[in-house]
Amino acid sequence: MTSNTRKLYSYTGGNQEELCKYIDSLIAGKIWLSCPRGLNDPFELIGAVEFPEVLGHQEDRPDIYKIYLRSCLREGAVRPLLLPNELFTDLTPILNSDSSQPFSVAYLQRRLASLLTSNLNRIGLKCFTNDPLSTLMWAHYGKNYSGFCVEYEANLDTYEQQTKYLLEDVIYTTARQRLTLNEALFCNSAAIRKTMLTKGAEWAYERECRLITTSPMNVTAGAKGELRDLPAWLSVSTIYLGQNLPSCCRTRLEGYVKDNSGIELAKVMASSLKFALDAHFRPKP
Repeated sequence: MTSNTRKLYSYTGGNQEELCKYIDSLIAGKIWLSCPRGLNDPFELIGAVEFPEVLGHQEDRPDIYKIYLRSCLREGAVRPLLLPNELFTDLTPILNSDSSQPFSVAYLQRRLASLLTSNLNRIGLKCFTNDPLSTLMWAHYGKNYSGFCVEYEANLDTYEQQTKYLLEDVIYTTARQRLTLNEALFCNSAAIRKTMLTKGAEWAYERECRLITTSPMNVTAGAKGELRDLPAWLSVSTIYLGQNLPSCCRTRLEGYVKDNSGIELAKVMASSLKFALDAHFRPKP
């Protein structure tokens, strides 16, 4: 591992059919990106649309917002990740330079609030953790040690040169987040942090890091996500096998490691000395 890399871990569990599907995608060099609505925390995105009241001075200066939004309509313009296309469809008649319709910041805020959650659900994310030997993660996401954990190595030098994904640690807090209009419009990093990277303090044991797409996915209504090619700056480096993994899945993963010499294989077992897990690595040939 070079100095500017980071290890990321993804647990998976389920019945044999689900495990085999995940192994298929792993062998094919794919990664599953979830829509936020497919996650297991009912608080995901809640609070993202709870804008504080519009300040009076903002209502007195609607030209600032109008000029900015009009610039987003230009061909080739890069729009903030969180702004839904439907918002611009609604506002285009008002933003036209010859429009006689008044521009209302309050209307902008209300309309954005009504569209924001549905737009966020089209943004794909992959949840990682920083620990391959967490007893709670193996119990919960590894389905009582019947699954496996994939270690990915992220080349941060290459990551910093691409624009398709963001890779950020989750923030844990007891306070619900409220997104301001200025953050949604002008501060992409703050908006993403509040809507996609903030969870309740009880989830801190996950030590989660999230891979987030910088553009909405083209998913159908009701879809939970999509498979994409594994980014070039991410590579599989180790497979950790749960002690209760079905034998057919173990055999397939052993074959995958055998066919890819740069990948290591480890079996996770309960420590005989303490309440912890040990990784027993298979010797390389």
